[in-house]
Amino acid sequence: MTNVILLTIDALRADHLHCLGHPRPLTPRLDALAGESLLYANAFANGPNTPYSLPALLLSRLARRGVDASESLPRSLRRGGYRAAAFNPNPVLFYRGAGPVLERWDRHFDHYDLMLPAGVRRRLLGETIRIAALRSLREGLEGARGAGKRTYRLAYRIYEAWLSLTAAGFRAFGEKAVPSGEALNARAWRWISAQKEPFFVWMHYMDVHDPYLPAAARPTRDDLRLVAKHREFPALLSPAEIGRLRRFYEMCVGEADAHVGAFLDFLDASGIGDRSLVIVASDHGEAFGEHGDFGHGQAFRATLYDELLRVPLIVRGLGRRGKVEIPVQLLDLAPTICDSVGIIRSPAFRGKNLLEAREGGIVSNTKYFLSYRTPDFKLIVHKEERGKDELYDLGKDPGERLDLAASRPEELGRMRRALLAELRV
Repeated sequence: MTNVILLTIDALRADHLHCLGHPRPLTPRLDALAGESLLYANAFANGPNTPYSLPALLLSRLARRGVDASESLPRSLRRGGYRAAAFNPNPVLFYRGAGPVLERWDRHFDHYDLMLPAGVRRRLLGETIRIAALRSLREGLEGARGAGKRTYRLAYRIYEAWLSLTAAGFRAFGEKAVPSGEALNARAWRWISAQKEPFFVWMHYMDVHDPYLPAAARPTRDDLRLVAKHREFPALLSPAEIGRLRRFYEMCVGEADAHVGAFLDFLDASGIGDRSLVIVASDHGEAFGEHGDFGHGQAFRATLYDELLRVPLIVRGLGRRGKVEIPVQLLDLAPTICDSVGIIRSPAFRGKNLLEAREGGIVSNTKYFLSYRTPDFKLIVHKEERGKDELYDLGKDPGERLDLAASRPEELGRMRRALLAELRV
């Protein structure tokens, strides 16, 4: 039987792969893999951040409160005789209540390695609470006039002074709390080497996730100040600072590419690669101010523009290669994997086999928004604000700059009806 190896890279934008349009060769190993695989040029996440995207991938259903999480990709494969392991140092999926799907995902696998000591988990929880508090402060003041903006800037100056006086604060931003891809590879290699085939391995790389501090770099004090500002006061970033952050991000992309390449070398040298379905994807992209947001929902309400939803997707082992332009979604991975290895897919899965003819559109979801895309148009629904829906002509406006909701009411109504029909399936 065929092994299944799923490699996901947190926060990797599709447009930062050279094979998907980036002008610089940041990703030589992923580009080489794409050349011998199916490369999906228009793959989309079903959520803009990890709590909404990865559950959708594992369940092949939208991540929503009350969704039945009993049927998943790893459980389907385990019923078919596979041993299943996850190596995922992102703690978001490990804790119940960290997202819309209240589930202990470690119970879906035979082996689940979080790779985070208790002290690091507490630190990450503290950072999450602090960033949420600062987001509430900004949202409370952004609607105010001059006094509110002055108060927000004063809060940042106080915060910056505290960082300047507290070496520990800078040291915290100068370290990535989560393990590198090199450590991830070592843990996974050790597990794989002790297994009988077939097995399913899911590895989640965190090298691209903020803070954008490449392991090979030696950040200066100004670099650390910029990273702190991006994480907790991103609304005050200047264009020059955004450009520096993008360069840091690109360096992190290069490091993630090297780590994935090292793991692929292990697979091929051991012969396992020839007996495996290998999939590389991302859970979501990353925003750099294209629509006023930064990151993927830490400091802002997570939106559903394509800088967050368009992700790389490379599949090796389906007996085909080439670039595929039709839009696909992460919901499609579970049924594709089950079909390709001869396992009966769960009837709860809502995705489609990537090799099948496609009908309908793609739905993405988050706490405050819903989106529905077809090859031609994209609708963004504001859940809490009636009359604020957005409509974009993707053929003429791929950057989603010109909202047509007011000028194209018939198309807006058609897209709304299509979205409702999709949600009822």
